[in-house]
Amino acid sequence: MAEVLIISGPPGVGKTTVSRILAELLPGTVCIRGDDLRAFAPKNAREHLGGGSTFRAAAVLAKAYLAMGAARIVVDYVFLRRSHVAYFREGLGSPEPPIHMFTLWAPLDVVQSREQERVARSPLGPAVEECWNEIERNKAILGEFIDNAAVEPDEVARRISASVRHVAVLGGRPTSRCT
Repeated sequence: MAEVLIISGPPGVGKTTVSRILAELLPGTVCIRGDDLRAFAPKNAREHLGGGSTFRAAAVLAKAYLAMGAARIVVDYVFLRRSHVAYFREGLGSPEPPIHMFTLWAPLDVVQSREQERVARSPLGPAVEECWNEIERNKAILGEFIDNAAVEPDEVARRISASVRHVAVLGGRPTSRCT
């Protein structure tokens, strides 16, 4: 059965790198990057398109790829709160495919350092700490947390891949706490 993997976490934590590696490990995977979705949206997207527009757009795009036969969708985006997950699920519609949610995590100083070193993007400054703090407050509803402070991205991707396969092999429901 086709499935959706959400790879969340604060800016600079390694979502895009892990998502890219996951796509290599899991054939038939389509990656949807939140940064790309935000580039399509107008400034003040909320004002023009309503709240959660990029989460809804990610879901609609995921649904389209699933309808075309994609085995899985990896969504690389910052989900901070319950409403973000709700916007995404709303956009997927029914029947909803299995959703596995993983939040990559590292201490704030590690995330800030990584984010400042990213190429092809201006540093986000205080927004990184704001996102990190909000995710910290909402840990209970943001899926399985994976500490990747001292783990290479390929190992994180292998752990996620194994976790997803384990659930599928057992025939269970996804282990994420997407509520």
